[in-house]
Amino acid sequence: MKMFAQAGMAAGGIRGVFFLHFARTGAVRCCVLAAVLCCMLAGAAGVRAAEPFPDITLPPHPQAAQLGLPGHSFRLSDTTADVLLVNVYSWFCGPCQAEAPRLAALDREIRRQGLKDRVLLIGIAAGDGPDMVERFREKHAIPFALFADPDMTLYAGLGGLPVPAMHVVRRTPQGLVRTELHLGMFAEEPAAFLRRVAALP
Repeated sequence: MKMFAQAGMAAGGIRGVFFLHFARTGAVRCCVLAAVLCCMLAGAAGVRAAEPFPDITLPPHPQAAQLGLPGHSFRLSDTTADVLLVNVYSWFCGPCQAEAPRLAALDREIRRQGLKDRVLLIGIAAGDGPDMVERFREKHAIPFALFADPDMTLYAGLGGLPVPAMHVVRRTPQGLVRTELHLGMFAEEPAAFLRRVAALP
């Protein structure tokens, strides 16, 4: 049995949502699925200084060929993209649901500008199994790859940050480097965001 509790809070122009996940697996156990703090300042996103980014391993994707991904388990560095946009979300996060159409538009803009070999957008579903990932994909007509993360291994590997979170990652001779971290609902206009991140040195 699963029970989800959500509580919203708003103060001073910052809005947040927290949710807890309680699961019964033989004996009752309670774990925090995510402390989902969604910060959103008027038109601004949180950005951190450049730092190394974990080269996590992703499982095979059922639509790998159509999405230009390896047909087996792969590391982020195995992709050919110069810029990786790694969005971490959850079905049970309201702002994650709200930002989904804009992320779908961002992926369409990547393709429209002919940048699909240079910029890769993927989603990691913290705490969500394959069925929830498919529901999310169908509900929002998501055209990019979504990866289930039911045990939250990938989420933890990326630092266990509040969701939604957008990591802007650049390939460099020294490895993967995160050049921006956006916490909270993605609200930038897709074409403008893409122009900026695709032009990163």
